[in-house]
Amino acid sequence: MSTSRSATPATVPQPESRPTAPADPDAFLKPDKDVHIPRDFATFLADYSGIDPTNAKAHCLAVRAEAWKVHRYPCIGMLLFLDTRQGIKACPGNAFEEAVALLKSQEQQEPLYLDIGCGLGQDLRLLRQAGVPSHRLLGTDLLPGLIQAGYHLFRDADDDTTGNTILGASFFTPHDIFASLDGDEDGGHVQDSAYNPLTPYRHRFAVVNLGHLLHIFSRAEQLDMLTRQVVGALLRPSVSPQGAGGGGGALIAGTTVGVASPSGLEMPSRHGRGVTTFIHSPGSFTALMEDVGRATGTLWNVEARLDNVMNDLNTLGQEGLQAFRLAFTCKRRAA
Repeated sequence: MSTSRSATPATVPQPESRPTAPADPDAFLKPDKDVHIPRDFATFLADYSGIDPTNAKAHCLAVRAEAWKVHRYPCIGMLLFLDTRQGIKACPGNAFEEAVALLKSQEQQEPLYLDIGCGLGQDLRLLRQAGVPSHRLLGTDLLPGLIQAGYHLFRDADDDTTGNTILGASFFTPHDIFASLDGDEDGGHVQDSAYNPLTPYRHRFAVVNLGHLLHIFSRAEQLDMLTRQVVGALLRPSVSPQGAGGGGGALIAGTTVGVASPSGLEMPSRHGRGVTTFIHSPGSFTALMEDVGRATGTLWNVEARLDNVMNDLNTLGQEGLQAFRLAFTCKRRAA
């Protein structure tokens, strides 16, 4: 397995101060006067959604207020969803371009894209704008209100009457992202109310985007999710059975909170799920994917790097320990 570690404890820029995360989520609500819409996002809204750049700020602030009522996530308060470099475009190894190529390929069984924890769905829109057919795009989030806010942000709902682009993607809101994909009882994870709506799409996805997600879970839960669901049930096989078509390349990409400590960090969970949560370094994430490979009989080229110092969002809340953004791309390779 290969790995690229373009940021190490010796090379990662260190901030002058290391604040801990405020206990009050409202502390992450950036004041309206300090909000500036990135030029590339304003251009995207104009081209994709027909929104005049002079109205972009008021429009985005209104959508933020809507999304904030759904859940007070720090990324919403700080309007990180307006930064196109926060999603799959932040991932190493030209992940966005590789995803577009995979998803536009002509195959007997069409390759699909899944955004787990899609939130407002900005990556889905970027792929749509890049020419990926809309019916190949799927997103899932536990909060349907965020999906609705995404439609309002981009003005691309199926019933939109403004004449803009229609997204045409499919969205799902499973009761539990750990729900079995075959509907059977599996380790006590599944209840009737937790039927996973992705079950009909087993082994159909060429690209799975794990947004800002992994740091919520313990390492054991991360390993279970990646082996049993992402690789074991969602990703398409490298070779399609019985020559039915649909085998081929597969890619897992995403971002998460990271640390420079080589072995990563296990700490008490602050998200109400499980006993601990695990924060990865590039090395510990690579080791996780090695375990995934051994458990599933697959091989992966892994690139993982630390980049942004998360001055505004030190979610670790531990004195003297800085959080970073960890971006990763995992490309399945032939045995």
